[in-house]
Amino acid sequence: ARIQQLEAEIAEQESIKNMMPALGEIFNINRELNNASRELAYRSEKHEAREAAIKQLNEMVQIESAMRAEEQSELVRQLEREVLESIKGQEGAIIEKCIQDLKALGQKQAAAK
Repeated sequence: ARIQQLEAEIAEQESIKNMMPALGEIFNINRELNNASRELAYRSEKHEAREAAIKQLNEMVQIESAMRAEEQSELVRQLEREVLESIKGQEGAIIEKCIQDLKALGQKQAAAK
């Protein structure tokens, strides 16, 4: 029984010895897997950074657009206020001028018929 056990151990050691050349291949495959994993991680981070930069730029464009729209709205309000203030007290004269213009337009149309 002892002899059989020793022979089994010797056979096991021989099979391990035959696996030694494949060990170098296993290390190379492992190294390539690690390199591929690092490359994938690098590319993923690069992609995420690109997406984050694009998102920030889009947010900046939206903010600038909103600011521009608000500035334009404020300019329109200011112009409206200034126009209304500049014609204040002249309403009667403006209405009279409009009536005269309408009468003249009516006379032109009547003469054209």
